[in-house]
Amino acid sequence: MPAWHIESLENLSGDSLGLDMRDGELSESGQHLLNFEIGGNFGFINLNGELKLLEPVDYKVALSDRSFINYSNLPNTFVIQDIGGEYVSSFQTSGYPKFSENGNRLFMIKNDSTGISEITEQGDLKWYIDFTSLITSLSITDEYVLVGLLDGRLRLLNNLGESVFDVSPGGSRMQVIYGCSINDDGTVIAGVSGLYPQRFFYIKGPDFNNANVTFLDLDSDFRREIFISFSDSGKYIFFEGLGNVNIFDLTNNQLNQIPIKGSLTGIEELETRGVISILSEYYLGTELQIFRLNNNLIYEENIPHKEVFIKNISDSLLIGYSVKEEDGQYNTHMLRYDLKDM
Repeated sequence: MPAWHIESLENLSGDSLGLDMRDGELSESGQHLLNFEIGGNFGFINLNGELKLLEPVDYKVALSDRSFINYSNLPNTFVIQDIGGEYVSSFQTSGYPKFSENGNRLFMIKNDSTGISEITEQGDLKWYIDFTSLITSLSITDEYVLVGLLDGRLRLLNNLGESVFDVSPGGSRMQVIYGCSINDDGTVIAGVSGLYPQRFFYIKGPDFNNANVTFLDLDSDFRREIFISFSDSGKYIFFEGLGNVNIFDLTNNQLNQIPIKGSLTGIEELETRGVISILSEYYLGTELQIFRLNNNLIYEENIPHKEVFIKNISDSLLIGYSVKEEDGQYNTHMLRYDLKDM
């Protein structure tokens, strides 16, 4: 494990925004808005702590930076609304919706998780593909969809829904894709697969069909979807380990590990500062750790709550959590950490 150096906390300030989100007052500040889902509610908030929208989740909600679909269990009509809650469009189909993060693409996953389609905001079909196995993991960019399957296969689809790469990483007695990710420019694929052993792998493209698969055996044995994602710069791959967060450096093929108390629930990178923020949930609540990518720990705090929300934007870190009050209502709190003077 890395040796940690604790730095001064004088330049790291956490300011409570003092929000009672049960009222959900709207604001018009013109600032960039963050979407969040926490404590059975979802909405959009700016860095001044002003809410644009707050609504309860019906069953699940598909969120993007510019719109949302709040839907019931096994619906057949879906309504797209903008960040102010205004009607955009509606359509009838089956399955479960998923936006790309920026909201430029909209997908429907079959009810039994054996197929995926891309549709327009009016519900018109762009393309559709079926699989012979269950979807276990998805990664979406503007150009690609990377699909991990229960049978251990990994399928890369272009923006026409055509399969341009198909591989079974192998090397384990049990073959399952537990997590997969593709970087923004579509040149590197990474994932975690299998049991006995569980393995991390990555493939460097763009010619994936003629590329080698590089493996690293892990000491974990997760039997659920595993968080895996590229850093904003594309230099690092973050993925959950057994009691740690793994950080794989693609420039030197080195793996660093950050110890955490429980299971990884959130990770955010502030690329301009070289800072990573990690949330991990354990039996007493949630641990927040903020550190530099040179493995210097800057700040840590135990939050005595679960289902904690985390977002980085500009030079700020937003943390949110819900507290059940005596009247049975959930009051959601937000904290903002100013990182610009670090």
